[in-house]
Amino acid sequence: GAISGGSASIVGSPTVGESVSASTDGWSATLSAASYRFRWERSDDAGATWQPLTGFSADPSYSVTSGDYGSAKRIRVVAEVAADGYAAASATSSASTITAGTFSATADPTLDASGAAVDVPLSLTSEGTYTLTPETYTYAWTRCDAADCSGTTTAVGIDASSYTPVPGDVGSYLRITVTAHATGYTNVTTSVTTATPFSKGTFVTCGTPTIGWTPQVGLTLSASSGTWSPTPDSFDYAWETLPAGGNPATDWTAATGAGAATDTYAPVPADAGLLLRATVTASATGYVTTSASSVATTVA
Repeated sequence: GAISGGSASIVGSPTVGESVSASTDGWSATLSAASYRFRWERSDDAGATWQPLTGFSADPSYSVTSGDYGSAKRIRVVAEVAADGYAAASATSSASTITAGTFSATADPTLDASGAAVDVPLSLTSEGTYTLTPETYTYAWTRCDAADCSGTTTAVGIDASSYTPVPGDVGSYLRITVTAHATGYTNVTTSVTTATPFSKGTFVTCGTPTIGWTPQVGLTLSASSGTWSPTPDSFDYAWETLPAGGNPATDWTAATGAGAATDTYAPVPADAGLLLRATVTASATGYVTTSASSVATTVA
């Protein structure tokens, strides 16, 4: 006899990382000793052509993989039934699209922000852990006014696991958002924020000021600021004298002649016999204001 009228279908919605099963229904004969075999197939061109994913097997289930996922990909199942005294019959299910799988984070990223200052690099110590191993990560840094980033935020625009704070970060918190990617799965996003706002940086190189000549009453001296890094926005100058018997650590006072707050100074008679030095104060946005002094020399 002939077996006819049967159908095959896929039970459930095929999802990456999960199993689906085939179901048969409507075969016309009473097949008490029937045997069923199933073959799963995939199309990579929206159903135009099909390739087998499995051979025929009595197992009706199939585990959907990331390779099955894609906008033009479909799967279907072919069912064959055989019974003594009947010619074998087959049926093919409708094609089903694949839903992206899901995974989750089991631990948030961690960040080494021990310096928390301009020019001190930040870097992730871990991208976090997940219920599967991501293939790639992308990163986004954000400057926040509040520790929970609930206030004003500004995207820094760096797609990297490390970042070197700039002067504009002073007083703000920095958050890195990590997005984990795995083919066939919905992306998972986590983040971590620095515990404290960023402080000003310090000059990498502080200049050593010089005054160029041996100080003499009436001789105009010129102070050189020396070499600084990064380059300061401005310099302030102060010519100072140390009274006879004064403590070099605490007793320097402003020189009394004209120009004592500029980069040039001509010692006056009151300076004769006193130690004289030029102190240069460097200022730059985002950096701690820093002063350095020339070697003190006696005014002749």
